[in-house]
Amino acid sequence: LAITEPQTELPPRYVFGPAHRGPRPFIYSAGQIAQILEAAGQLPGKLQPSSFQTLFGLLACTGLRISEALRLRVADVDFSQGMLVVRESKFGRTRWVPLHSTASKALQVYARKRQCLFPLTEHFFTSDRGRRLGYQAARKVFAKLRKLLAIEGRQPRIHDFRHAFACRVLQRWQAQRKGAQSRVIILSRYLGHSRISDTYWYLQALPELMAEAGRRFEHFPYENHRPE
Repeated sequence: LAITEPQTELPPRYVFGPAHRGPRPFIYSAGQIAQILEAAGQLPGKLQPSSFQTLFGLLACTGLRISEALRLRVADVDFSQGMLVVRESKFGRTRWVPLHSTASKALQVYARKRQCLFPLTEHFFTSDRGRRLGYQAARKVFAKLRKLLAIEGRQPRIHDFRHAFACRVLQRWQAQRKGAQSRVIILSRYLGHSRISDTYWYLQALPELMAEAGRRFEHFPYENHRPE
C-alpha cells in the first residue's frame, strides 16, 4: 500500500511485541518410521527393545503426546474394544482413542512380554527395572535412533510424530472421494484438541497435500458455480 499511497504510515517492527514461531516440524515418511522402529527393536536389554519399539510405533500411528503414552496404565488399554483411554491430559481432559487392529495387536504382543517379566506393574510402558518408562529415557534413546536417518540440518523430535500423523491422516482423506471437508473436526477430537484452530498448527504444506488441494480447487468453481 505504501508504494501506491506515499502517506501510508508503517508501524515500527515489533511494535506489538516479538513474533513467536515454533520450530518447523519434521514430517516422517513411512520408510523413516519403519527405520526407527527397526532400530529400536535392536536396542540392548530384556524389555527395552520392545518398550521403545512399541512406544514410538504407538506415537506414529495415533499421534498421542509423548506424555500421554508414558502415563498409560495397564487398565487404560482395552483390547476387547480396541481402544485406550487417555486420562487427564492437557487441560485435565480425558478421552477415548480408538486403535487400528494392527496397533492393537502390536500392543497385545508387548503387553504379554511385559506381563511375563513384571506381572505386578501398573504401568503399561515399563523399563528393564519394571518401573514406568520416563521421558528423559525416551528422549535419550530417540536421540540415538534418529542419527540413523542421516538427516542434515535440524533433527526431528519425538513430538514430530504427532505432526506427521495429522498430515498423513489429512492426506489419506484428501485422496478419498469424500475428501477432508468437514472431517478435520474428527481429527481435532482424536488428537485431544479443544479448538479446531489448534489442529491447524499441525497441518503442514506438504507437496502431496498441496497438489491434491490444488486439484480439488480447480474443480470447485465448476462444481459449485455452474451457469444456468
